[in-house]
Amino acid sequence: MKYILIPIAITIVFSLLWKTKTNAEKKIPNGNFIHTKPPKTLTGFFLFSAIAGTCGGIVLGIINRDNTTNLIGVILTFSIFAILGFFGYAWVRFNYVVIDGDNIIVYRLFQKNKFYTFDDIAFYKDTTHMGIQGALICYNKNKKKLFSVEAIHIGISLIIQRLREKNITQLF
Repeated sequence: MKYILIPIAITIVFSLLWKTKTNAEKKIPNGNFIHTKPPKTLTGFFLFSAIAGTCGGIVLGIINRDNTTNLIGVILTFSIFAILGFFGYAWVRFNYVVIDGDNIIVYRLFQKNKFYTFDDIAFYKDTTHMGIQGALICYNKNKKKLFSVEAIHIGISLIIQRLREKNITQLF
């Protein structure tokens, strides 16, 4: 019975993330400039977990400083959670797409910025109807993937709308 609560909790968390995304997307003005970004709740979650892992490791390290066998395990465990939290924060915060007129700039963590125009995009695949698992994937004329944007990002619907305005072919 207690294991039934895990999928319910995950569903509630993902529903809250999706709701904050849709609410934030309603506030974006539809103009020439589009900047995708993750919801603040998602970045806040990763930042909170990183800070909690760091502080928890420090506190438990101070409490268990006399017990050296447990100290190493505690420090390693909380260090891993802190590193994963900071990496998750950086990943969702610094992977985004900016569209300014006909120019598309794709920013990726640990990679060079890539520049495209709408003429470079021949096809796109829209799976944002799948919810948080979906994405927008853009392809060139040879059906080679140019870039993708996760469905959780705020502003993805404006990019899809702009692709439809430019009469770019949608793949199903």
